[in-house]
Amino acid sequence: MIDPQLFTDSAINKYITSSGYESIVLGDVETTPIGPEYLEIFDQGKIHVVKSVYISGGMSGYEDHNFPAFNAAAEKFRKQGLFVYNPAENPIMDSWEAYLCEDLQSVCKADAVVVLPRWRESKGAKLEVFVAQNLKKPVLDLETLKPIKEQTCLEEAMRLVNGPRQKNYGPPSKDFARTALIWSAVLQKKLKEGCMIDPQEVGWMMVGVKMSRETNERKPDNLTDAFGYLMCIEKIQRETEIG
Repeated sequence: MIDPQLFTDSAINKYITSSGYESIVLGDVETTPIGPEYLEIFDQGKIHVVKSVYISGGMSGYEDHNFPAFNAAAEKFRKQGLFVYNPAENPIMDSWEAYLCEDLQSVCKADAVVVLPRWRESKGAKLEVFVAQNLKKPVLDLETLKPIKEQTCLEEAMRLVNGPRQKNYGPPSKDFARTALIWSAVLQKKLKEGCMIDPQEVGWMMVGVKMSRETNERKPDNLTDAFGYLMCIEKIQRETEIG
C-alpha cells in the first residue's frame, strides 16, 4: 500500500509500490499503473485499492450498441487480474429501466467506474457516474486511468454546442432563423412595419431568459445555457461575415 504521507498538493513524488510498479504523483491526483490484481488510486483525498471496475459509456445510437468498445475495455482489465462488470454482457432484458437497475447494482458493487470516450453524451452513463461519485468511488478515464475532472459550465457548453445540440437542432443560423420567423409572426402587431427579428436577436433574448432564471435561483444549468447561446451568436456572426 502507498503511504498517504507521500502526497502533497504541489510536489511531484516518485516511488516504487510494493508490487514493483513505478508510480508518479502530480499534484493531488495519482494513478498507479496496473499491478497484479489491483490498482491503487489516489482520489478525493484518500487511497483507493481497486480490485473491480464497472465499464460505463454510451450504447444508444452506436453501431452494435458500442459493445466492441465495452468488450475491449473489459478485456484490458481482465488481463491484469481485475474483476470487471461489463454491461455489454448483461442478459437480454425487456426495457431500458431494467438494464439501468442491473447496471446501478453493478456500480454499487464495483470499487471504481471506468468511463469510455464520449460518456457525457449518454444519459445512463451520466447517472452511473453520478451514483459512483456520491458513493465516493473513483471514476477513471479509460485512456489515462486518471480520475475524471468536473467540467466547468463553459466546457460543458462547448461540448453541447459542438456536439449533441449541433446534431439534434442543426446549425444555429438555421435553427435560430426558424425561431426568428415564428417570433416575428407572433409579435407582428408590436413590431414596426417591415421589421423582423433576426437570428442573432433570438440568441440575445435567450441569454436574457437565462439571466432572469439565474436571478431567481442560481443553477449551473443557467450559466451553461447562457454560454451556449453566446457561442451560437458567435457562430452566426462568423457565418454572416463569411457570407
